Amino acid sequence: MAQAVSAPETSTTADEQGSELQDIIVTAQRRSESAQSVPISVAAFTAEGLAASRTLSSDDLPGLVAGLTITPNGARTPLYLRGVGNNNASASPAVLTFVDGVYMPFNYGAQAFNDVTSMEIAKGPQGTLFGRNATGGVIQITTKDPTDTPSADVELGYGNFDTITARAYVATGLATGLRLGVAAFYENQQDGWGTNLFDGSDIYRSKKYGGRAKLVYDVSDVTTVTLAADYGYSDGNHGSTLSPAAGQDFVFNIVTQSKNIVGKGYDINTNYPSYFTTKEGGASLTVKSKIGTLNFLSISSWRKNKTFLSIDYDGGPINAVTIERIDKATAVTQELQISSQSEGPFKWVAGLFYFHQSPRMEPFTFSGPALPLVFGTPPGFDLQLRSYDKADAYAGYGQASWEFLADTTLTLGARYTVETRKQRGFNTLSSPTGGFEVPGTAGDDSKTFKKPTFRASIDHKFSPGLMVFASFNRGFNSGSFNAISPGGYGPISNPVVLPETIDAYEAGFKSELFDRKLRFNMSAFQYDYTNLQQQVAVPGGLQTLNAGAARIRGVDVDIQARPIRNLDLSASASFLDPEYVSFANAPFFKLLPSGELIAAPPPTANGAKGFSTTAAPHVSANVSATYTLDTSFGTFQTTAAANYRGTTFADSYEQFPLKKRTLINLTERWESSDGRLSASIWVKNLLDQRYDNSIILLTPVGAIGQVGAPRTFGLTVGIKVGD
Repeated sequence: MAQAVSAPETSTTADEQGSELQDIIVTAQRRSESAQSVPISVAAFTAEGLAASRTLSSDDLPGLVAGLTITPNGARTPLYLRGVGNNNASASPAVLTFVDGVYMPFNYGAQAFNDVTSMEIAKGPQGTLFGRNATGGVIQITTKDPTDTPSADVELGYGNFDTITARAYVATGLATGLRLGVAAFYENQQDGWGTNLFDGSDIYRSKKYGGRAKLVYDVSDVTTVTLAADYGYSDGNHGSTLSPAAGQDFVFNIVTQSKNIVGKGYDINTNYPSYFTTKEGGASLTVKSKIGTLNFLSISSWRKNKTFLSIDYDGGPINAVTIERIDKATAVTQELQISSQSEGPFKWVAGLFYFHQSPRMEPFTFSGPALPLVFGTPPGFDLQLRSYDKADAYAGYGQASWEFLADTTLTLGARYTVETRKQRGFNTLSSPTGGFEVPGTAGDDSKTFKKPTFRASIDHKFSPGLMVFASFNRGFNSGSFNAISPGGYGPISNPVVLPETIDAYEAGFKSELFDRKLRFNMSAFQYDYTNLQQQVAVPGGLQTLNAGAARIRGVDVDIQARPIRNLDLSASASFLDPEYVSFANAPFFKLLPSGELIAAPPPTANGAKGFSTTAAPHVSANVSATYTLDTSFGTFQTTAAANYRGTTFADSYEQFPLKKRTLINLTERWESSDGRLSASIWVKNLLDQRYDNSIILLTPVGAIGQVGAPRTFGLTVGIKVGD
């Protein structure tokens, strides 16, 4: 519900436009409407609002949206929203991302293109309109439609840690009705956040670049065809290095069976720094048309991803155990949709959706002289795990909204999904002189899941500035098989992970007061889980198991104000009460005086029942202020923002909390009077707090922190040419 100011949608005077909060148009119900009239908790941001806060990709969204957290895992940057998410590389994300309506399935954050016009986050299960795994919420990113008039927008930047950035967007008309837009970005952090004490080299460096092209053809007054393609590359140490969690300075050394002191802050002490590389690209074809009074939409997409992850699993200066993982995946989607016009008391949308994905892990390799000690393998042999999966999902959906009384609207929606998952896999032992398949590890399995999900909501507008709503949503995260299975594959050694179901109850209000100078939105919600899919640590990574049941209660508060013409204030907060209702098989970890992390018998007979669910901040909040000063030589815009994350646990028994932290960001932006030139100076994490985005518990190494960025600052300059 937190919203940034957008371009006006009404014919108010310029003075009125500057003195009141303006509407933001969202598509949370697959049609364009004001965010204040949607009976869903939505956070929406325009390009201007994102630029003011230096939000360049979905990775930066936790600084804008209370209750949204990020849990890096190698190249992946999965999100949790209101405590709901998924951090397993083998599973689909629970907070889905769409770019121009195209589903992005591979759990990677949106890259830093500068062709984004808006970004919206719908909170809570959105499975009726957006798919089977949207249990946490949906992020929708909208990019620019190219114009006929040639234009260019270029931005260059330099920051600390010898970071070079460049972003560009160019657009032009090619022929009558044919337009092309191309965006590109480059970011290279050449100095690391810390030092590898083993050899003095830099650690926590990163590089990424990519491009996106969008070709739009206006076939007629009612039909538009859009062909889009993109490619992105990234590499670095973030999310893969075995650094101790904030508050400790050691990991357990597998060889010496003692603490390995690695220093403080961002330093490590390892003979083999961990790193990742990822390449992802895809193409989509979108057709929008009108058939009589109906709107028609077709979206076809193809995507491919390849990721390499290398980890020094022992985390120490002695070559003991190394992990390398190669993942490849392709995905194809096809959606057909028809909908009614947006006017009138009765509105509806219906569609069909197909999804195919074929992820492959080939291979997951454990190597090193300490492998016999850790896994009991023969000396001189590496252990390799291979799995080959397929997913085919078919769904039909529909939703209708009916204003059956004056200013009172009932919305009903349903979706039926049939999904088949297949897997085959095997483990091998290999050496320089040859190898063999481990007997009894080869196997295959398949499972078909059929699940109806639905949504019901009712809202009433007491006045143009006050709406109340209540809703019920049922969503589910589809079943799957774990890719990592050291014991082998097949129904016995790697049983299916059952689908989780989430029932979400929510009620709230949205209001605009004092001639639209104050926007105050609030909602209360409860999520009830069954067969909760929980990620737990196993040697080398994460596996998913069914935890039983959980319950999350919470309250969201969003406030926006424009007390005077040039001052925008906003505040949002999320309060969560997350709790396992049943989790008898919850793993329990114990840290020994030697520093070794071991699995131990749970301290209670009921497992983790009554403890907090993981990755769910009990309190999180954002506040920001933006002041705009118009002068004869341009506009100055000053933005200050703070983001707080409270108590959050990494394990099911509340033994390993993440360090609480408050991040303060500042931006000063100047733009010339004609809008052609711009310059910004900015700083993030002003107080230079050392914190972790998440913690992974790896036995016997310890509590491994996925570190957040230290204080970063820089300067960017930009130029625009054309309209």
